[in-house]
Amino acid sequence: MQTWRRLVILLAILFAVLQVTLGEILQENSGGLPEGDGTLDGAIDFTSAEDVMEKLGPVMMNPDGSMSRIGNWKDLTKRERATYLKKLAKGKTAARLMKSKDEM
Repeated sequence: MQTWRRLVILLAILFAVLQVTLGEILQENSGGLPEGDGTLDGAIDFTSAEDVMEKLGPVMMNPDGSMSRIGNWKDLTKRERATYLKKLAKGKTAARLMKSKDEM
């Protein structure tokens, strides 16, 4: 009986610690989108695909179906950007999209 009591007390303590930790994490992340680092020069003309691609980079489909961008796109050289675009053009993104549609 003592073992069960100890186990229940231990689980209650762990649950309380986890609850406090998750609460702090949720409070930190509840502000919506993160603020930018302020290095984006000028406004983005969303009517121009070239301007959007140059400043934000391509959109990629993740295996779970969510979309993301390359985080360090603005730091890449033209050659590195071209390499990324070639890889995306090979159809990996399209294959992931088809796979995620099949799973739904």
